[in-house]
Amino acid sequence: MLYTEDGLVMSTAPGEALPTFKAEGVLPVETIELLAVVADVKRRREWLPDIVDSRILEGDVESRI
Repeated sequence: MLYTEDGLVMSTAPGEALPTFKAEGVLPVETIELLAVVADVKRRREWLPDIVDSRILEGDVESRI
């Protein structure tokens, strides 16, 4: 387990070919609000500050919400 606080639990999956993590918890927001944050690719560094690289491989993320 990497982290646990306020009902949020984060853990890794050791032995996987690619680095992976799992986060579980209940967020006090509507699903559409959460999806709006995840789909806002231009502002992804606000919620993924340590990201090294990311790319949209196909299509337009905003149009998929």
